[in-house]
Amino acid sequence: MSELLTVEEHRARILAAVNALPVETVRLDEAAGRTLAADVRARHDLPGDDNSSMDGFAVRFADVEGADAESPVPLRVVADLPAGSADDPAFGPGEAVRIMTGAPVPTGADAIVPFEDTAGGLADSLGTVEVLHAPAAAGAFIRRRGGDVRTGDAVLTAGERLGSYALAAAAAAGVDRLEVRRRPRVAVVSTGSELVAPGTTPGRGQTPDSNGVLLNALVTGADAEVTVLASVADEPSAIEAVLEHASNVDVVVFSGGVSAGAYEPVRLALSERIAFDKVAMQPGKPQAFGVVDDGRLVFGLPGNPVSVAVSFEVFVRPALLALQGRTAIDRRHARLTASESWRTPPGRRQYLPAVVDLVAGRVRLAPRGVAGARRGVRDRPRRGVGRRRRRPRRCHADSMTFTHLDAAGHARMVDVTLKQPTVRTATARGFVRCTPEVVTALRGGTAPKGDVLAVARIAGIQAAKSTPTLLPLAHVIGVHRASVDLEIVDDGVEIEATVGTADRTGVEMEALTSVSVAALAIVDMVKGMDKGTSIENVRIVSKTGGKSGDWHRAGEPA
Repeated sequence: MSELLTVEEHRARILAAVNALPVETVRLDEAAGRTLAADVRARHDLPGDDNSSMDGFAVRFADVEGADAESPVPLRVVADLPAGSADDPAFGPGEAVRIMTGAPVPTGADAIVPFEDTAGGLADSLGTVEVLHAPAAAGAFIRRRGGDVRTGDAVLTAGERLGSYALAAAAAAGVDRLEVRRRPRVAVVSTGSELVAPGTTPGRGQTPDSNGVLLNALVTGADAEVTVLASVADEPSAIEAVLEHASNVDVVVFSGGVSAGAYEPVRLALSERIAFDKVAMQPGKPQAFGVVDDGRLVFGLPGNPVSVAVSFEVFVRPALLALQGRTAIDRRHARLTASESWRTPPGRRQYLPAVVDLVAGRVRLAPRGVAGARRGVRDRPRRGVGRRRRRPRRCHADSMTFTHLDAAGHARMVDVTLKQPTVRTATARGFVRCTPEVVTALRGGTAPKGDVLAVARIAGIQAAKSTPTLLPLAHVIGVHRASVDLEIVDDGVEIEATVGTADRTGVEMEALTSVSVAALAIVDMVKGMDKGTSIENVRIVSKTGGKSGDWHRAGEPA
């Protein structure tokens, strides 16, 4: 096909071809990572008896409801119940039974007094005990029979992944065997005559096969089983041979050999049996998928490792989970604020490595590095079939390059993707000139609109965090601290703001914005008293961190 498929269209074609694998019964110790094929129902109540949730004493609430430190209630201890005991000792008024967590509560008891609420505690818990604090009510610290699960209740549902907590829940419910879907059997095949095994010193034109290692781990992480792991040359006959060898698998995943170049073995061997499409995504535009005659699902992924990882995540992983009957086949999503801008190709969905700060709710691009290294340029035409990359033009004035202009001379944000985050601070100062009448009102706290300095301080701090919304080319960064100090002097108010971050660009603009908005807040608060109030000399006085290092304006006090 010449037109681009959307990600959703290609994914829908794949999932429509998936049928859940057969069901098998396994022991609990064999079920980790498997997917339930049938609900798990409790075979008994949980807890199985009314039992104690604390170490202490089983009592009659009526005996101790008035106990306190001033009027402790003495009780005679007539029995001792460890966890696991089947005893049900009888006891009368003024008596108690020592009991440990998990032990069945005696029939005559209706509350538990923890050791901590008695005079002697555990050290003096046989014979006689003095209750210093009454339980809150009858039933205190008693877990009721069936309070968690009743016999026949569903404790796990079909389609769930069996992790450690789920397996423990099944065991607690009295179940020792589970019905699960068979694990998908997968063949992982790297294509490329240039590939050598990891650890082998590459010769001229050779490169280590990282895709095989990558896909092996990804498939295993999706709870499937890699039964064939191979690397083959760029020959259609090699593709046919590996398909024959992997005849007992459910899924075959090829990496490389699916593009439009002259030596694309997967395309040459399978073009009549599976579809080769272009998907509107970056990376991962060339994709192949189909079902061969014996029912195996065959994926053809681009060869670039980043493209392989993205393609697996978007297309292969959901299919593997669907084969297992998994209810949830997608990762959880989070909506975050971008800390910086980037460009996306028109009409294509872009997938980028990113650094996520869930606490701050922000995301930024990850630095380029090893993750972008290529296994072989397989998601582009190979062996000389390619195109030249256009160099971006720069606008020059004399010998200076204006980094805030793009190739067309339009304003742009500076790309800070490759910069490393560092701790940076900036301090700015400014002055609001006021009449003596205004200064007197500020000092006396009698300005008509209220506490001028408090409002200005809050406005300045808020402005430091909002700088990117006020200045179009300012980067969105995490402001980790912002302080605004104001001092009333004889002819006005001196303002100083210090802003700090641990990001890829400085906070000079944040500090200047903080001072400016604090000054504007003062003007707004006193304009009814003096419309001639003015803002003067807003400037950066110092900065620390970043590539340019520390700086301090000459003549400014520290």
